[in-house]
Amino acid sequence: MKFRNFLRVQQDECLSSWVYRCSQSKKGQKFKILSDAYIDSDPDFDLVAPFFTPDIASLGLDVALFQRCFQARSEWVLPWAERVVYCPACFHEDIAAGWLPYWRKGWCYLHAPICIKHRRLLAVAEHYNPFVDKAWIAFAEDCVSPHDPDTRCRLPWRHPPVSKEVVYLAAKAQRFLHAAHVYATVRLIDGVTLSSAEVLKVSRFLLEYFLFPRLRPPKGDGVARGMQHSVGRIGERMTREQAKAVGCSDSDVFSRMTALILVGCVFGIVSAALFQSVARSLALTIYLERGGAYEIGCHGFTFLTMKEHREAVQFFENLSDVMKSRLSCFMRGLKDYRYKMGSY
Repeated sequence: MKFRNFLRVQQDECLSSWVYRCSQSKKGQKFKILSDAYIDSDPDFDLVAPFFTPDIASLGLDVALFQRCFQARSEWVLPWAERVVYCPACFHEDIAAGWLPYWRKGWCYLHAPICIKHRRLLAVAEHYNPFVDKAWIAFAEDCVSPHDPDTRCRLPWRHPPVSKEVVYLAAKAQRFLHAAHVYATVRLIDGVTLSSAEVLKVSRFLLEYFLFPRLRPPKGDGVARGMQHSVGRIGERMTREQAKAVGCSDSDVFSRMTALILVGCVFGIVSAALFQSVARSLALTIYLERGGAYEIGCHGFTFLTMKEHREAVQFFENLSDVMKSRLSCFMRGLKDYRYKMGSY
């Protein structure tokens, strides 16, 4: 999209990225003032801040059109401080095209740890940068120390090698959830049509448990966090619901990739055979490595009370018949969960 007298907005560009690029142009003084003013809010998606609308109007821009251009395409947006993942290949393409590198909105979502275009796991910026020039800084750092997807991470631990097969399966689940955010229904390859609202409702439930953070004392680590055993636990006191929100606000790409593959297996997007072929590389438990949707339902959760387990079962029982039919194998496993808990 092109706003008169300003740089063209690139495809899927974040507002903060566009503001920074404009501030570097010959007519950028106004944008330097704007970028300094709104840094305490969400520089990408806080499009209704009290000071923001009059500032945009003062630049001669159509506020409504501006907001439509830069609005988020999903409610599953990571916090500003966690938007630190990017695709180095995309940045290099920007430079080759003669632009400053720009930050994509697609990198800001919980369900998007993969660059679909380049079929690779997103990189994690070496240093947290709270300012709107983070795309340029991340590109500069990558030029000095090129990203190694097997070793480089903001956290003090190493990822195992990420195979093409793992990225492929995560990308399938990512495209599935992206379609659910865009369209009213999602049609699967076997002809089944699912309500997007139900797909997102179920997926969010699953992600909250799969990505549950590692707390101190432990309250049930999410199964997708198997590669974080060497990382210190979170000592902050919080309720279980608060912890679920924290888990879904973490930008760690490996955990999110693992969680996506688990979600894909539950919905049948990823077959049990394909899941089993990559499960060991995801640091999952042995019960999950040898199974599929049933095993995920039976062994993929940690419920602290019988009440929590009953509420989870009831959550799925309240879904539509079409969705329950799709998730029937997983739901059988979830109902059998209590039998593996001994005294539970």
